[in-house]
Amino acid sequence: MVGKLFFILFVINLQSIKGQEMDYIQKIVWQGELINTIEFLTLEEKNDSFVAKGNIVGVVKEKPINVLYEITIDKDWNVRTVVIKQQSEFKLDLFLEKDSLNRWYDKNGNHLSDYDGCTNVDISLTPFTNTLPINKFKLAEGASKEVMILYIDLPKMEIKSFIQCYTNLGKNQYKYENVSTGFTSVIQVDNDGLVVSYPGIWKRIYP
Repeated sequence: MVGKLFFILFVINLQSIKGQEMDYIQKIVWQGELINTIEFLTLEEKNDSFVAKGNIVGVVKEKPINVLYEITIDKDWNVRTVVIKQQSEFKLDLFLEKDSLNRWYDKNGNHLSDYDGCTNVDISLTPFTNTLPINKFKLAEGASKEVMILYIDLPKMEIKSFIQCYTNLGKNQYKYENVSTGFTSVIQVDNDGLVVSYPGIWKRIYP
């Protein structure tokens, strides 16, 4: 019952900010297993880029949370901009932009030099950001790639850099390793690189 209520609330909320109906190339719903959340994602192809919009609602550490994010990605799956709005115990209104040299800037154009070299972003409450390196590198079966990412830990609002490694295991499975922390998992994706199963953490419930 709680899950159904979350679903209704985030659909209403997302429709209120869309403004008008648009054609999306993907519509995905994920349910959190480790944390009690549900997410509705739309991935739209727009001119020479993709735009991912996610709405995450749920309860984290016994506190309600609502997160809206929008990530603009170029055709080569490089992140260009990240917008996050969070309502919870901690409120967050974040804008980040990355240039072609992997330098990051805030909404006022200030250079965030601590994150230089981070090629992608990882938002803690969504499985979508795993798609970014998977689709960017298009690894051959058996191949691995390390990547430095900018990690956004919600709802705590902590931002840090991590080194991650992805290995293509074949059959749309990827081994994920957080080199910085030692955490590993095997992620199942579809033919578009979108997560189907992240064992014990997320599962896709639509489509």
